[in-house]
Amino acid sequence: MNIQDPRKVFGETLVELGKTNERIVVLEADLGKSTMSTLFQQAFPERYFEMGISEQNMTSFARVWRYLERLRLSILSPYLQRVAPLTN
Repeated sequence: MNIQDPRKVFGETLVELGKTNERIVVLEADLGKSTMSTLFQQAFPERYFEMGISEQNMTSFARVWRYLERLRLSILSPYLQRVAPLTN
């Protein structure tokens, strides 16, 4: 059995999806090294947005972006991922 790091698989999958769909963007909240979304940043820097530690603002940004997409004022659609800490 070949066990892979799920974070690396996530980052690599984002890159593969980005190659097939130029409307995919990544909004990141200071976890790019943990989620491996920095792989997407390396491949598509114009579609990667580091939002800092501000998940609420990132969510609002994504919502407004999606609204503008429906109005055809934007050519990109955001995908939002949230990583929650695991507690015992």
